[in-house]
Amino acid sequence: MLGKLIKYDLKALNPILIFVHAFLLLAALCIRIFISGRLFNEDSDFSDPYTAMAVGLLVVLFSLAVVLILFSTELLIAMRFYKNLFSGEGYLTLTLPVTPGQHLLSRTISGTLWGTLDMFLCFFSVYLAFATPYVRETVGHELLQAWEELLLMSDSGLPSPAAAVCFCILFCITGVAASVLTIYASVTVGQVLFGHRIIGAIAIYFVINTAFSILSFIALALTGGLNMFFNPATFNPAMHVINSLVLTEWLSAASILALYLLTHYMMKKKINLD
Repeated sequence: MLGKLIKYDLKALNPILIFVHAFLLLAALCIRIFISGRLFNEDSDFSDPYTAMAVGLLVVLFSLAVVLILFSTELLIAMRFYKNLFSGEGYLTLTLPVTPGQHLLSRTISGTLWGTLDMFLCFFSVYLAFATPYVRETVGHELLQAWEELLLMSDSGLPSPAAAVCFCILFCITGVAASVLTIYASVTVGQVLFGHRIIGAIAIYFVINTAFSILSFIALALTGGLNMFFNPATFNPAMHVINSLVLTEWLSAASILALYLLTHYMMKKKINLD
């Protein structure tokens, strides 16, 4: 039954999200062929004000498009969750021989799958639009130099590039799962505690994100990040980055567990479709 629920959820989200991301990739391809392929090469003169302005405008506009796609994906995931469980459609959904836990788990899996795919497609669209051979060579050289500098600044050494890539993938997936469950918890708690469910969900969403930001700041302090301002002599940028990412990963994992349990409890005990 869980597999059927996941398939049904993905099927409901697929048409719109496939169209949106196909449009983004097509736009990236057109930018690469007609604009960036001619701007980002060995003959480019970025000191020319017109060239610099064209590049800046192009980057800003495409960045706004990527942000809009990311936001629209989260919005569609939220609308799907609300419509399927807390609107008139919820009366039919909740008559199925499925537990609240199965409903929540299926939507968490499908939402995380689409959210993760959305993030990687947005990254790929940026790569497709701007990663000309000249950019790949230039940026690749800069990244290699930055990695070597981090190795020199680190006392105990950094993980291998393969381990770093695996950690980054895991970091992205847990971050997406935490974001999806933040949406679900906001919708579920908001429809119980507030007379106006949508406003309530938005309010709870900002409360949860504010709490996570405060915890992240505390994590920054615990990893010595504030030494950058108060005691620069003992500040190690490489180890600070590693410790901050690891602590953030633990915070994401803890938030996933807490938000899942909260949402499950509210769906099981407090759900109200009136």
